[in-house]
Amino acid sequence: MSLFQMLYLSETTRRWSEADLAALGEQARIRNAQDGLTGLLLYGSGHFVQVLEGRRQPLLLTYDRHSDLVLLVDGPIRQRAFPGWAMGVLNVDSPGDIDRQRFRDIVAAFARSAGPVPEHAVALTLLKEFRTHASARPPARLPDLAD
Repeated sequence: MSLFQMLYLSETTRRWSEADLAALGEQARIRNAQDGLTGLLLYGSGHFVQVLEGRRQPLLLTYDRHSDLVLLVDGPIRQRAFPGWAMGVLNVDSPGDIDRQRFRDIVAAFARSAGPVPEHAVALTLLKEFRTHASARPPARLPDLAD
């Protein structure tokens, strides 16, 4: 079965609390587990950056439920970057050793993106840099989702 990855950026004027993000993450985990999707949601500086991976149709349905998104990556992948994670959530604004300036720099680079591409160097950098922080304290770890 073919796997795909989508990465998108959105901006919010709402200030999200840890409790709000936890509730959002739990809702996403339930729905994504049913749809066989995995990924990571980053929140910081008034922006969401979300990476989703899985079968094409559920990805498109999830993407269609949102509005005002900037699609950055949309293409096939060989393997999941977040196997077993129906949705990890990381609040970049929370205290800790997260490089907040790096997150802001990445968001700024995303905002200048020319549109979705199969592979995006900045997106891959984001995955490598922030996945480590999320995996160190994932909000929920699920059994590996079957492809």
